Amino acid sequence: MFRAFVQSSFYMCAFTVVEQGVMKTINVNKLTKAGCKVKIWIADWFAQLNNKMGGDLKKIRTVGEYLIEIWKAVGMDIDGDKVEFLWSSDEINSRAHEYWPLVMDIARRNKLPRIMRYLIELENWMLP
Repeated sequence: MFRAFVQSSFYMCAFTVVEQGVMKTINVNKLTKAGCKVKIWIADWFAQLNNKMGGDLKKIRTVGEYLIEIWKAVGMDIDGDKVEFLWSSDEINSRAHEYWPLVMDIARRNKLPRIMRYLIELENWMLP
């Protein structure tokens, strides 16, 4: 049986908004009910990069774990292998030999103003 994979992510802040709590649960449950496997990327290193929770990765991870508990409490269907949570720091560290040379190559080939314009465009595209 074919199962579609859907990836989602969230950017942590010190408080949970309705979209991160209830709406994500509703949408994930629709996807899992339709037979999809959902991977939710927790952007902990990117929260640290933007100095969320004072840049303290331990606090950021605690907030991420808290959000997972909120999703469970509001009914996200995470039983079995329907939903997988991936921490960006764990994934990057496990493939550091691939990740960091790529980051260095991108940094070497691009100037900061160009990268900043791209990130702003990406943020505008991802966040309506």
